Amino acid sequence: MLLTSLQNINIIENKNLRDLCTLGVGGNAKYFAAPESVSDLVKILLAAKNENLPVYVLGGGSNIIFPDKLINGLVINISALICKFNCVINQVINCLCW
Repeated sequence: MLLTSLQNINIIENKNLRDLCTLGVGGNAKYFAAPESVSDLVKILLAAKNENLPVYVLGGGSNIIFPDKLINGLVINISALICKFNCVINQVINCLCW
């Protein structure tokens, strides 16, 4: 199995990607991860590199159409990280504006 060195990080095999894009089309990813921290993202990327696995990064899913065939690699959904980053940026801006 892919990324066997990762513990406590959920890697899903054969994940259907249809629900992750606004058009609701597409096939499956051989592997899928949605890290909740930058630390987890780094661990996932390093493990994928060690296994020579192609990596595809997905944000919010509004500007993508997935192919109907299997994506033979690792799709990483970073939308949770984007939301966390935006919250931190907003807090910093609010502090600077006062």
